[in-house]
Amino acid sequence: MKSSTISATLALLASVASAAPSATQPEPRQVGIGPNVVPGYATVKFTGGNGTSNYYQLFPLGDDEVIPIYNPGSVSIISTEDNVTCTFKGVNGGRTSLQGGTEGEGCVDVEAPQKQVSGTCCSN
Repeated sequence: MKSSTISATLALLASVASAAPSATQPEPRQVGIGPNVVPGYATVKFTGGNGTSNYYQLFPLGDDEVIPIYNPGSVSIISTEDNVTCTFKGVNGGRTSLQGGTEGEGCVDVEAPQKQVSGTCCSN
């Protein structure tokens, strides 16, 4: 009876462990707090038209995967402190390119402020 209880407990632990999210593979929409929050991901800050509303999102590096952006508001400034190059697409079709750097924040104005719908980033 004890061996069946131990087997059942081990099976339960194995199923819970395989269902747990990986700490090294966050969801692309996971919000970051600053640069290099998660290795292999860029943290990008989207600033609204009034300059006060900020939204942070992680973008995986190196695979050219286009990631949806979940910020519902219009964006006027996009920035990052990571050493990356990113491209973003706006809801009205506008494209914005961002070059981050090793010595401070890369920052770009969105030419026609608008909601951003997708983006991709790669390491410099």
